[in-house]
Amino acid sequence: MASQRAYDIVVFGASGFTGQRVLRELASQSQGRYAAAGRNRERLAQILPKNSVAQIEVIVAEIEDNDALLHMAQSTRLVLNCVGPYRYWGQPVVAACVEAGTDYIDVCGEPEFMELMEFRFHAKAKKNGCFVVSAAGFDSVPADLGVLYTMQQFQPPAVPSSVISFLSFQIGPAGIVGHYPTWESAVGGFGSAKDFRLLRKSIAADPSSLKPPKPVGPRPRRIPPGEYSFYGQGHAVPFPGSDASVVRRTQTRLASQNKPTVHYSAYFTVPTYFTFLLFALFGKLLETLAKFAWGRSALLRYPRLFSYGLFSREGPNEQQLAQTRFQMRFIGDAYSQGAPSNPAAQPDEHVQVSVTGPEPGYIATPIIMVQTALTLQQERDRCTALVGPGGVFTVGALFGETSLTQRLSKAGVTFEVTNKWSDDV
Repeated sequence: MASQRAYDIVVFGASGFTGQRVLRELASQSQGRYAAAGRNRERLAQILPKNSVAQIEVIVAEIEDNDALLHMAQSTRLVLNCVGPYRYWGQPVVAACVEAGTDYIDVCGEPEFMELMEFRFHAKAKKNGCFVVSAAGFDSVPADLGVLYTMQQFQPPAVPSSVISFLSFQIGPAGIVGHYPTWESAVGGFGSAKDFRLLRKSIAADPSSLKPPKPVGPRPRRIPPGEYSFYGQGHAVPFPGSDASVVRRTQTRLASQNKPTVHYSAYFTVPTYFTFLLFALFGKLLETLAKFAWGRSALLRYPRLFSYGLFSREGPNEQQLAQTRFQMRFIGDAYSQGAPSNPAAQPDEHVQVSVTGPEPGYIATPIIMVQTALTLQQERDRCTALVGPGGVFTVGALFGETSLTQRLSKAGVTFEVTNKWSDDV
C-alpha cells in the first residue's frame, strides 16, 4: 500500500532550476520522509547541501529507463515531477506513477499534455487509486482557485454567471527573464497547435468524456486586444497560457456534479499601448515561425533574440526574482435571485477579487506545488469524498473543497475580496 512506502514524497528533477527550489521549500515547510531523484547521483549530491537538505536520500532515475521510474514510483506515496517540458518528458513519469498507484503532481503549463494525460490515464488512475494533478504551480493555480474563490463569494439564491481574470506583473529595476524550458514549452505548444485541435476532437468524440458546462447568462463581451481595461488597470491581451484550459476542465467537472459553473475569460495586461504592440509583434512572430521545423529550430537556438530578451538559457538571477511580483484581478458576475427566466438578462451582482504573490515562476510556483502536495497528503479523505478514489484532475476539481486556498494565503500567495456591489433594480 502507498501508506507503507519508504518515502512520503520524492522530488523528481531535484537538481534542476525549479526542482531545487521545490526541494528547499518542501524541507522548510514540513518534516517527512523525502527523497531527491534525478539522472545524476553526483549532481544531486552536490545540490543537496546548497539547499539545506543534505540529509535526505537520493534516487537515480532517468526518463528513458522505465524500470527505474517504476521503482522510484513504487518507493513513495507521491512524486513531484519538476522535469519539463512535459510534452517531451512527462508521460513516462505519469505512466510509472499510475502503474504503481502513486500520486503525481507537476507544474506543467502545457494544455495539450494535460488534456492528453487525462484522456489516456484517468480510468487507470481511478482503478489504481491514485491522483494525477498537473498545473500545480503559477500555471494555473492562481487562476483556477481564483475563479472558484470568486464564485464562492456569491451566496444562494445568487447564481454565478461569469469570471474574467487580468494578470499583471510588477517588475523591479533589475528586470526579469524567463528560463529556457518555459520558452521551449511555448515553442512546442505553438508548433503542435494542429495536433492539439485533433486531440480535442478525439476527446469530444469519446462517449465517456464529460459534457461541456452550460453557465447561466450570456458570455461577457470579448475585450479587443490592446484595449485599456479599467478593472485590469492596463491594456488587455488574451492570455496564451494554460489558465483557460485548466479552468474549463474544472468547470466541466463541476457541471458533472450538478454544481454552478461560469463563463471564463483570461487576459494579461501591460502598462502602455507600445508594450502591447511589442507583445503582439513578437507573439505573431513566435506563432508563425513555430509552424515550421526550421522556424522552431531558430526559435530554440536564439531564445533571447526572438523573445525580445524575455527568455534566456541562464534564467533569472536572485535579484530579479526578489524584485518581481504578480497580481491577478478577477471580476465575477452573478444573478442575485437565481437563474433568470430571460436568457439575455444581465447579471446584477458583482465581486472583485485579487490574488497576489511573489515572483511567479520560481518563488510562487514552489510554494504552490508544496502546499498542494501537503494538502493532498493531509486531506486526502476530503479529496476522495469529492471526486472518488483516484483519477486525473485539475487542482480546482480536486482541491476546491479543501483548505488549499487558506494554506496558500498563509504561505504568501494571498486571496482576498477587494470590492463587492449590486446594481440598482
